[in-house]
Amino acid sequence: GTVFAGVVGDQGRLEYTVLGDTVNVAARLEAATKTEGVALLASEDVMQALDHREAGWQHVPSLTLPGRHGAISAWGMTADQARAAAILGT
Repeated sequence: GTVFAGVVGDQGRLEYTVLGDTVNVAARLEAATKTEGVALLASEDVMQALDHREAGWQHVPSLTLPGRHGAISAWGMTADQARAAAILGT
């Protein structure tokens, strides 16, 4: 999705930041890994954009994220599955 990325602030304090709905969804997906009991969560949009999908992804068809209207479709993978697929390091 579309994001705003850049340096914001003034001479006293400059920070690099990324803003946008895509960033918010990514942050909420990361937080949802705890409640879903998985190491990784990816949105349906991300999964559809992949040329190749490793085995082991579990579909989460109706994931509700805080601050969003309606549920989204997502895919999760446990740490053991991710290590087996060489997505996460040991």
